[in-house]
Order: sequence, then C-alpha cells, then structure tokens
Amino acid sequence: MKKYKLIKVYPGSPKIDFIVTFKTGYDHVSVATSEAGVGCYLHLDNCKTFPENWEEIIEKDYEILSFKENNPGCNKVFKADSQLKDRFCLEDGKKPFYSSEILIDLKLDIYSIKRLSDNVQFKIGDYTNKCKILSINIEGNGLVFNGSYDFGLKDLIKKEKLFCTEDGVDAFKGDEIWFINKSLNFKPQKSINYLADNRVFYFSTKEAAEEYILMTKPCLNITDILNIKVFGSHLNSSWIIAQLKKLVKSKL
Repeated sequence: MKKYKLIKVYPGSPKIDFIVTFKTGYDHVSVATSEAGVGCYLHLDNCKTFPENWEEIIEKDYEILSFKENNPGCNKVFKADSQLKDRFCLEDGKKPFYSSEILIDLKLDIYSIKRLSDNVQFKIGDYTNKCKILSINIEGNGLVFNGSYDFGLKDLIKKEKLFCTEDGVDAFKGDEIWFINKSLNFKPQKSINYLADNRVFYFSTKEAAEEYILMTKPCLNITDILNIKVFGSHLNSSWIIAQLKKLVKSKL
C-alpha cells in the first residue's frame, strides 16, 4: 500500500493536502468530487513522477518500547508508559516522565521496539535471520540495526534460540546440527530437528563432533603410548611410565 499527499495543486488536481491511497496491486484510484473537490483518476506513476506535487507518506511501522542507559555501572531501563503516549519512565505511571526525543538527546540507547504490522517485538541481544541485534537507531521514518542499511525492520524474522552446543555455538530452530551419543560409539549424525535428549552431545559442525570424539573417547593403552616415537626414540622412560600408570589409576 502506498500513500501520497498533494502538496502543490495543478490543473484538474484534487484540493491541497488531499491524501490518496493506492492499495497493494492497484496502480490507479478513482476519486469522487465530494472527496477531493474534483472527480478524477489518480495514477501511482504520476504521483511518483511528480514529487513537486505529490509527497509520499511513509508511516512508521514501529513503536519504541524502552530505552536503556549505556554507561558502565548504569543499566536503568526506561519503559513506555502504559497510559501516556511517547512517555517513558522507570516505573509505570510514576514520574519523572521523559519523551523519546529527550532520551535520545541524553544518549540513551533504544533497547526494545515493536513492529506494528504484526506486533512482533525485538530487543538488543535478540537473534534474527539477518543478525544478532546489537544496536537500534532511528533513521528518518525507519530503523537501522547494527548500523547496516542492507535490511530493515520488515526483513527481520526472530529466531528462537534452543540451546548452546558443546562447542559453544548458539543453536536455533531450523539450524543444521550434529550429534553423537555420550558413549561415543557411533559416528556424528546430522539433524535439523532438535529433541532434548540427555543421552547425546550436540555440535555445530561435523568437524567439531569428530574432534570431540578424537580428544575424548578412550582408545589407547599405556603400551600404545610407549610405542610412540619422538625424535626416533620411544617414550619408555621409567618416569613417563610411572606418570602414565598414576594417571590411568586415577581414572579407574
């Protein structure tokens, strides 16, 4: 849907300040005399082509829900008051109240917002299909995330974090993950459907799972180790043997 406002009249035009709405999929609209002072057809291409006459109305698709201090040791969160428009406070309904303009001037960070088209909320630290949100800034009638102009609020899809893998990677719904059972007696298996199971370990990659098996699965005895050659000599000194036996006994 597109909206345009007439800012300069021309022969046969509607009256000044008239607003026309083009629904999605339609490139023209019939305007009645009673609406605009003149009966006419308005075409979307004409509104786009003559910006000196028509100004596009870009409506905000977001609402700021909270601001947060960004100084070390200061982490107060100012939330939108439930009754007052564009007023933020530390406790709902209680003074002092601050406008978004004042909080931005005071260098507070936007902490959370709501997308009005579907009421989905986003906040600093959330994971999305585009990025982990680290910053939210106002740019014109829109928002910029992490200083990037490559995507906007309409492009974001919130991702649900499920758990953290054994190799320290956050896993989300729909991600490809690898798992092995805790007995380490089968090769890594791939899955995109996470099921909570305390019998297995989860990893972000096949290589990470294989490395874990390599470094963890018991498969060598003392004799195997003593047969390793370092600079042409076996690791068979009495001190090394004693230390290995001591270590093995501690694991029994």
